[in-house]
Amino acid sequence: GLAAGSHTVSAAYTSSNGYASSSSQTGQLVVSQAPSSVALSASPSPGVQGKPETLMATVSGAGQPSGIVVFTSGSSTLCTSSLNSSGVATCTYTATTSGTFAITAQYQGDTNHLAASTGLSLSVYDTAITLQFASTQLTYPGATNITVCVAGATSATPTGTIQIDDGTTVLKTISVQGGGCGYWYISPGLSAGSHSITAIYSGDANNPAGSSAPTVLTVSPVPVKMSVSCWNASFPYGGNYQCTVSLSSNAGSAQGSITYSLDGGSPIAVPISNGNAQFTITTPSAGNHSVVIA
Repeated sequence: GLAAGSHTVSAAYTSSNGYASSSSQTGQLVVSQAPSSVALSASPSPGVQGKPETLMATVSGAGQPSGIVVFTSGSSTLCTSSLNSSGVATCTYTATTSGTFAITAQYQGDTNHLAASTGLSLSVYDTAITLQFASTQLTYPGATNITVCVAGATSATPTGTIQIDDGTTVLKTISVQGGGCGYWYISPGLSAGSHSITAIYSGDANNPAGSSAPTVLTVSPVPVKMSVSCWNASFPYGGNYQCTVSLSSNAGSAQGSITYSLDGGSPIAVPISNGNAQFTITTPSAGNHSVVIA
């Protein structure tokens, strides 16, 4: 096929066998650049601080795209690499810090192909920083011992501080003690659910700052004991049916609400106050009834 751009096309007619004399016409044919797309991958993923990271961009389009790909991280250019015969460009660089980085591969286009770009989010961790937990399966309020150790880059024992994060929330900042380790017992306890815990080391004159790989702690809801006391279980029509629900747990008074339903009807919520919830069913109809409390 024709390359992208403007092309002059001529058509000529030559007379024969007594037909009219010869003639010709000239026109312009414009071929537009074809669209292209970029796929980007990183290996290893997540990356390791201080170790080589390889980025690979694969450019697709009509025919075989050629040209260069610029790899960037934020405003910093990591590499400029040419596409090989398979439409692949690679970039190998070393991440000097930990964190999550927005990596972009920008294909610059060529004569026949439009430019294109794509990106990915790359997490980079420092394997010199390790997190240890007495347990990663907890019950609310989730509390356990945490040990964070920093392997020194030199013979000098690491010093400084370690920040312990739950996602984007700072839980505690502790000092690095003897042996390059810091210690903490989680307090206050974590809420029920999943928590991604990361340790961020401040660094010192001999050891670089960095972040550990996250460790997931799972906190299960605390078991709750429920007792129910109801009265007027049998009475003439016109009276009321009343219940008090008491709830307790090893984590103190339960919060939130209970529900009750009458004869399979829609649940009705009742707030819990100081570990108790009370409700009254006003003037139920004559007959037998079923009350379900949850």
